[in-house]
Amino acid sequence: MSVFSEKLDHLQATVARAAGLNPELLAKALDEARGFATVIGSGGSAVTCSYLAACRRTLGQGPTWVTTPAEFVLTGETAHGQPIWLLSGSGDNSDILAAFERARAMGAPNLHVLTSRAESPLALRAAAAGASVHLADCGAEKDGFLATHTLAAALTALLIGADAAAGGAASDPAARLGAALGEVLGQEARAQLREAFDGLSSDDVLFVLHDPRLAPAAIALETSAWEAGLCPVQRVDFRNFAHGRHVWAGRMPEKVLVLALTSSETRPMWAEIADRLPPGIRRLELDGGGCGRLETAISVFSALGVVEAMGEALGVDPARPGVSDFGRALFESTSLSEVVARLSPPLRAKRLAVHRYDAEHAARDLSEAHTQVRARWADAQVSGIVLDYDGTLVTTEDREAPISPALSDLLQARMAQGLRVAIATGRGGSAGERLREALPSETHGDILVGYYNGALLRSLDIDIREEAKTPAPSIARALTWLGETGTVPADSIKNSFVQLTIPRAQAPDIATFDAALRAAGHTDLRLVQSGHTVDICLASTCKTVVVDALVERWGFAERHILRVGDSGGPQGNDHALLASEMGISVGELCGRPFHGWPMFGAPVTGPDAVLRLLKALRAQTEGWFQIDLDALDAID
Repeated sequence: MSVFSEKLDHLQATVARAAGLNPELLAKALDEARGFATVIGSGGSAVTCSYLAACRRTLGQGPTWVTTPAEFVLTGETAHGQPIWLLSGSGDNSDILAAFERARAMGAPNLHVLTSRAESPLALRAAAAGASVHLADCGAEKDGFLATHTLAAALTALLIGADAAAGGAASDPAARLGAALGEVLGQEARAQLREAFDGLSSDDVLFVLHDPRLAPAAIALETSAWEAGLCPVQRVDFRNFAHGRHVWAGRMPEKVLVLALTSSETRPMWAEIADRLPPGIRRLELDGGGCGRLETAISVFSALGVVEAMGEALGVDPARPGVSDFGRALFESTSLSEVVARLSPPLRAKRLAVHRYDAEHAARDLSEAHTQVRARWADAQVSGIVLDYDGTLVTTEDREAPISPALSDLLQARMAQGLRVAIATGRGGSAGERLREALPSETHGDILVGYYNGALLRSLDIDIREEAKTPAPSIARALTWLGETGTVPADSIKNSFVQLTIPRAQAPDIATFDAALRAAGHTDLRLVQSGHTVDICLASTCKTVVVDALVERWGFAERHILRVGDSGGPQGNDHALLASEMGISVGELCGRPFHGWPMFGAPVTGPDAVLRLLKALRAQTEGWFQIDLDALDAID
């Protein structure tokens, strides 16, 4: 008897042991995660991941993204703010640990770990981080090379947890599963499978055609056959098989065996396929009934019976297939953890922007670019700073609120040390009013403010609302055009004479809007947007005039001026302002590799990011500062 066969013989006992789990914590976790969720695992745990997705489906919950650790590490930004599950039988492989570190760094609000080992690195790290640890106990039983006991324990735990979440705990699903195992892994059933696979060759191709709801069983077959080196496997649902996956079967029918995993709904699909297959193709059917949680779990154990039969036909023990030295070295590699360590939050945020805009520099090594930009920051002699207002000094959501006392106090402290401060805003006099309220009057004369995206440049002590405004002819023409075309509701347009401001919710798509503006001949105007408005500005104006004015007034070079804004995207009103290695975004990013980098990741934006930046400025001599990157990285 093979070791794998011995493992199968003891699975009923493992199911019985796992059934002793108190389902309350797992049921609560399943019940609360009603929306989108991410489930991460690899190898044998991919089966458990797929089964967790099936449990969520039968509970009527939202979509489940089943993914591998590597895919999650490299593309997991879309899972931000959603429940994340990490599944690993042993809880000690470097890939799942890397995925955990990535999830923890994202600040996942609901982080769950399902494992069989309470003392595993994954369980211990998760517990220390305050994540929920769910144990699927398989006692002293150990897996061979393929997951068996840890898989059985995890499936049982999820089965009873989902049953409790559904309010049906009295149905005793674990007992029903144990009884079913006595049938599908009984001697008679296993003998029939051995007979069906007799004559299997390692150069045969096994096609696993399946009902999509029986994916856990199909994945178990595919994963086990490849991991044990039994034969090539192609896993595909019934209808996707019809889209070209059948060509190999048509060319090499004598080398093909088709295993169908059917349900009450998909039996007719399989019957049609079976009737049309070339006569020389061997075929076998396993039925999953109605594809409920219990039936799906049973189908996974049936799949393990198939793996046993394939191994016996080929003279391979799936529990001990023989692993090469190079394979062992690959498994033990920590390369994914190294990727996690390299992909800092700012680097991830910038990479998202590069991909969003499919920037021409997308192929550039952003890690190298980030290193160069940070080196520039570390070496920079800073004497001035130009700050956007909305989304930078105040949040976009609370744009009418005053600047926070902490930020106001720190700005005053830095100005007292000689830092020259200027403001570049898309707003008009209301921004000046708020700034005068936040900063002492003796500083107002030294603070330059560029209003309306640089169209009006004044010192803060001047209230522009008291000035007579001279309407710009091109702005007047644009206002007339908007009224004639009905492009924007007339009552939503704010006319500042040098700029027209429209709430983003009332504005057309900006690319379409810009094209229409140009087609109407308004080439002396341009569109920019902030977090809450779309502005029609004079093409001759730009926030960079504030940088120029700071240089002219105080006599230092542009390279000594930090530029900080939140709308750094291609259409953002800070895009030009941040076109420098000294340009720092505290919100939306651009795809330029050396301009508009964030100092932090997505969780630290707006005024919080500005506060951290100002804290990291170290006075050197009167009016000169350096950015302390160590302090910047260490500040909470």
